[in-house]
Amino acid sequence: MKTLDEFNAEKQARWVQINTPAPNGIACPTCGQECQETGNPNQHITGQPPQWKIRCSQCDWKGTRVAC
Repeated sequence: MKTLDEFNAEKQARWVQINTPAPNGIACPTCGQECQETGNPNQHITGQPPQWKIRCSQCDWKGTRVAC
């Protein structure tokens, strides 16, 4: 069994991992640098098709990409 401190440390580490922007291999249309996913990858914009928010870490361009 885990202690409360161990449990909380694991959940905190997972939260940081989920909420840290990750590179996605898409070039920014403004500056050409690699864009990043923003926020939790399990949260998407509903619609047909669903989309995820992305941004450029270099020039702050923001947009969306198809999630599927």
